[in-house]
Amino acid sequence: MRKTSRTEHGARPGDESATPHAVYPINSAKTSKREKANAIHIVAKKRPPPMDIGYNEYGIDKTRKVLYRNFHQISGKVYLIEISRNTKKIFVLLFPNFEQPDHNITEVFPEKVAAKLMQDNGNLFENLIEKFYVKFGRL
Repeated sequence: MRKTSRTEHGARPGDESATPHAVYPINSAKTSKREKANAIHIVAKKRPPPMDIGYNEYGIDKTRKVLYRNFHQISGKVYLIEISRNTKKIFVLLFPNFEQPDHNITEVFPEKVAAKLMQDNGNLFENLIEKFYVKFGRL
């Protein structure tokens, strides 16, 4: 096995002398009040509420739980993607304009089919979404 030098891969784990400033955890005694105030903590306290899409023919209810929501580019257009579920089905909703949630592209999966798709994509929503494409207004 070849030894790696510090110039190739940076400092070795635990070697604080190679960095210009030692990195301390936020709650460390060596961290100043200013550094603690400037630190960014993004922690979701609870799930975001589902988008209000109103009445629909797919049976998507307002009490569904949101599993994932983020913006992604699909087929050259940016969509807000919401993946949510109720007790028996998984809903994939694409919103071309998130300010008008009643205009969306919807796909409904049974729970077993969605579980198989997630398993095939390493249980990561981003990997699943990379395979999406929109053609003729359908997902």
